[in-house]
Amino acid sequence: MPENNYSIKKNRLRKAFLDHMTLQEERLVSDGGEGHHYVFLPPIDSGAEDSNWGRFRFRAEMPEEMICYVYAIAADDTEVYYDGDYSTLAQVLANPNAPSELKLDYFREGGGLRIVGQRDILLYTLRGRYLFLAIDLLGAGDATLEGLWVSAQGDNFMATFPEIYQERNSFFHRYMSVFSSLYQDFQDEIDRLPKLLDVQTCPPELLPVYASWMGLDLNGGFLEEKVMRNLVANAYLLNRFKGTAEVIRQIFRIMLDKEVILLEHNAMIEMIRRDRGELPPNMDEGGIFDVTILIPQHLTETQRSQLIFILNQFKPIRSALRLIELEKSASMDSNSYLDMNAALPVERDMILDEESQLDRLIVLQ
Repeated sequence: MPENNYSIKKNRLRKAFLDHMTLQEERLVSDGGEGHHYVFLPPIDSGAEDSNWGRFRFRAEMPEEMICYVYAIAADDTEVYYDGDYSTLAQVLANPNAPSELKLDYFREGGGLRIVGQRDILLYTLRGRYLFLAIDLLGAGDATLEGLWVSAQGDNFMATFPEIYQERNSFFHRYMSVFSSLYQDFQDEIDRLPKLLDVQTCPPELLPVYASWMGLDLNGGFLEEKVMRNLVANAYLLNRFKGTAEVIRQIFRIMLDKEVILLEHNAMIEMIRRDRGELPPNMDEGGIFDVTILIPQHLTETQRSQLIFILNQFKPIRSALRLIELEKSASMDSNSYLDMNAALPVERDMILDEESQLDRLIVLQ
């Protein structure tokens, strides 16, 4: 029989009954109080009657004085008697009105397993289509549970031996399960490698490392995780356009999801001299490689610092950048009125000759 593995992640954990525990992403977290912290998982269906179960494991972080109890039972028929009527064990375990201690009685009276202080448990004595699991954390303090995993067959090595050695739960079976568990752990680590190398699924602490491979510095811990993932994913594109106006536009698209207007100082001087013949006061200040960036939103100090940190890694080395925030101007229609202390700017007359130009910020009425 091929081995079936079940990862108990967010979808299954959402259906679990939690008492003094909460679900955060794919982790179960205690409330930090004193006493019992219960987790009653939904049943795992193997799809076949009289199925063998192999191994249950999870990762736990808890204070040393906290005790972890694991309860497990398997059955083909899950009908039980509760509160004067017949019901299924899954319904009773999910019932918020049923006391948690009463729920554990079904595990004890049904001949289930009760394991203390273990996080890698053999289920060789259990047989049945449905597997029920419960965890009881007794004590005070913060605790987390994650990485819950169950195997239906349980041992990769037993099928390679003659049938006479394949007796379940024998000494030889339990002895070989040690090596089978080690093999399975190595295989799980190998299976996780693609996720570790994927920018969208790797742990956040690996993002600065991957960025450094592409010549991008993300150290410091002041960038949001989403921004870091997008920067690393687009690092090749950013390096391709490094030192150009396009790389500046790309950085703003990645970090702010905004389109900006770039005013290159050298191009502005040439345009103004061509149109007007002379430069306005202060226009000739600064280098010819300076760039002014018009941003259509207000920036917080954190956003401004993040942008400057990334822009300095890709801008031309001789250029200086000026960030200017543009805010929408107010407008009034004929039904508007002014409250007290309001003022309108002084109206000025203007004359346009044949050589004058209007930019996008000028409105004629």
